[in-house]
Amino acid sequence: MGNGRWAWVALCALAACQGETAPVAAARDAATVDARDVVDARGEVDVQEGGDAVAPDDADEFPDAAPENDVPVTAFDAAVIPVGTTLFTGDRTRFDVRDVGGAIDHALAVTGADNVIVYVHGRGCGGEPEKSLSEVMPALTRDYTAAPVLFFWPGSDESCPLGFPEARARAAGVALAIVVADVQRYRRAHPASTTRFTLLTHSMGSLVLEAATAVSGVTELPREVFDTAVINAGASAATDHAAWLSRVTFARSVFVTVNSRDLVLTAAGLGRSTRLGRSISDARLAAGFTYTDFSSNGVNHAYYLADGQSGAAMTAFYQRVMNGDAFDFASSAGVGSHERRDGATVEHFNGR
Repeated sequence: MGNGRWAWVALCALAACQGETAPVAAARDAATVDARDVVDARGEVDVQEGGDAVAPDDADEFPDAAPENDVPVTAFDAAVIPVGTTLFTGDRTRFDVRDVGGAIDHALAVTGADNVIVYVHGRGCGGEPEKSLSEVMPALTRDYTAAPVLFFWPGSDESCPLGFPEARARAAGVALAIVVADVQRYRRAHPASTTRFTLLTHSMGSLVLEAATAVSGVTELPREVFDTAVINAGASAATDHAAWLSRVTFARSVFVTVNSRDLVLTAAGLGRSTRLGRSISDARLAAGFTYTDFSSNGVNHAYYLADGQSGAAMTAFYQRVMNGDAFDFASSAGVGSHERRDGATVEHFNGR
């Protein structure tokens, strides 16, 4: 996506953010979702008098048998899912959010790839899921020879071009927690597979992930669920982010990208606190995690895609981590300095 498109989005966000700070406290509780906006995993709504959404009696059972010694996931099954939350593969095939295995198998079959990227999109001005299906999914397939699976959350285009639908993003956290648990189930059912898995969130997708970490049982999942996780240009607040980020324990390696020149996140911070993907200078970091600072690379916002990147080292970094592999920061000429703070590592890229 060209800089002109993102400059336009940034201007829209500037207009939206001034003086607008919508209350989202209720949405921070991943278990509290309005019954008017949710259905259970089987596409039915069960509402008691008073409007409270409840799970059906048989919601504590997975449609397939749980592997022996599996992580307890009762909380996931009892959860309600926002209406419209859906999975898509790159060829636009639609899957129920609970058919993670079907989506993965189909994505691998149509691409012939050996790595899966579970992609959580951001703000949807321009119309989601069409925006991701027409622009992002083909690019992920092409740029990283990957089999992408789109996690679509409804409401991302709410009040476009104005607004910041934080509550809608957080409401989808329960569904993302279910998907993460089902990815673990898929991998345990295919122990001989060499397929690698990456979790990618972009922009407001970090708010979905943030809410998912609050769902009971998520932190009990093993770190082998994903080989890598990339929180790209996160729109979550930088302040106190370490508390929820430290609960992303279901990936072997987690990378948080930062870019002080991100115009979209600069706009999103007006009337709010600084966004995670723009600056971490005044924030406590999450111990054991890696932050990659691309401020010197002259990029803007959607730099998880190849056409938004600048510098050989930045491109090499994404090629590695988006394929579930490690990146050698120590030997890279494109990493200017390594900073240790709060038990975390900040890798400062120099634009080369």
